[in-house]
Amino acid sequence: MKLTIHDKEVDFQYKLMSDMIFENIQGHSFKGDSETDWVVYMYSSYLANTKDYETDLETFISYLDENLTNFYAFISWYTKFMTNQMKLIPKDKEQDSSKKKVVKKTVKKSLK
Repeated sequence: MKLTIHDKEVDFQYKLMSDMIFENIQGHSFKGDSETDWVVYMYSSYLANTKDYETDLETFISYLDENLTNFYAFISWYTKFMTNQMKLIPKDKEQDSSKKKVVKKTVKKSLK
């Protein structure tokens, strides 16, 4: 997803580095349950995608205050991206996991 930030076109892509930067700043994994999480995650993604380490968080937030459309576009893009990623997880693995639990319980009972 491309957004213009500080007169630069930024191609936001999902990168593990975004998660790592976020965790380094916040001290916990991204949950998306607060506005602070979203702002800091967008900033982390900005850094991961541009390597513009001269823009500090306060400057980035000031920019967002004046350009809330970009903030909401980022949230929408990221939410859709993660929803699509979740669809790629095979449901068989979830079923296999629950089958393994049943088998383990059955084996434990039979050993008693």
